[in-house]
Amino acid sequence: MVFTFTLRTDTAFQSGRPLTAQDVKYSWERAADPDTDSQTASTYLGDIVGVQAKLDGEAEEIAGIRVIDDHTLVVRLDGPKPINTSGGLKCKGHPVGATGVSQLYEVWTQLRGKAGKRQVPMTDLRIGGAHNLGGTGGTYTFTILERR
Repeated sequence: MVFTFTLRTDTAFQSGRPLTAQDVKYSWERAADPDTDSQTASTYLGDIVGVQAKLDGEAEEIAGIRVIDDHTLVVRLDGPKPINTSGGLKCKGHPVGATGVSQLYEVWTQLRGKAGKRQVPMTDLRIGGAHNLGGTGGTYTFTILERR
């Protein structure tokens, strides 16, 4: 799975220097550098090809990140990542409370292999998560379900 990111041309650091694709690549590679001892780089960047090798000190660069030009970055993931398999909250009209219940139901049906046309095509699904923010973000839940 490959994503191409195009950076806005009017984005700059506080100093006024323009942000480039090379800056993004540098920041991700610095986060994955074993010398930084990051406790979160694997969680947030671990789906990118080559991040684990960088974290383990086996690679100088992250293989799945390629700078095309100053404003274009190509990122290759290690496989598909199912997100919002039921369409997400907005497709449900965003009713307060009901959307969180709906998310949990979707995870439950996915883990049981009973999500019909929305079923994630993996036979070994074991863990699923539902993330929900309430109101203006003052209420937050993240629920993890595990199939046993």
